[in-house]
Amino acid sequence: MRNLLLLCFSLISFIAVAQPARQDTTEVFSRPGYDRDPIRARLKRVVEKKDSLWVVSLMLKKNVIFERISFADEELSIRKGPYALYENGKVYQQGTYDKGYKHGIWNEYSADGQLLSTLSYRWDQLYGPYDRFWENGIPKEKGTYLNGKLVSKRFLFYRDGKKAAEEIYDDKGLTSATYFTEDGKVVDKLPSFN
Repeated sequence: MRNLLLLCFSLISFIAVAQPARQDTTEVFSRPGYDRDPIRARLKRVVEKKDSLWVVSLMLKKNVIFERISFADEELSIRKGPYALYENGKVYQQGTYDKGYKHGIWNEYSADGQLLSTLSYRWDQLYGPYDRFWENGIPKEKGTYLNGKLVSKRFLFYRDGKKAAEEIYDDKGLTSATYFTEDGKVVDKLPSFN
């Protein structure tokens, strides 16, 4: 009987130890590694406390800013707040993070400061209306995302603003489309669109 009790106790102890560790939360708050990236690791890093955020500015030679990242904690592990990526000293991309995820409106700009796209994110997934523009500021594409998938209608436009396509999406993908030539004729497929 004593041996049976010892065997049962040993078996229970083994099972308890062999259980995988359980995570107490399903939220991921950080994207560690910005300082382990081969490009970013070589850049000068300036850390400042601004209000309730810690802001890291990564600088190229001659103190030209390359990237500015905001964090919620002093350990710089939870991205939160404004973010900006620069090209030749000008903002190339900007948006906000919350709990380590892209959240809210994100914009992308050309080298001369022209708005090229506006995307809406919700916890790192495309969510809501978006717009893309030609270099001349005329709309290139408009649509709506829901949980990272195109939904509703998507419109494409030529550089002169004329409609190039009208596509309809549901949760499974493209359901129907109408394509137009630059002179407005309906065609089976979209002509060259760059």
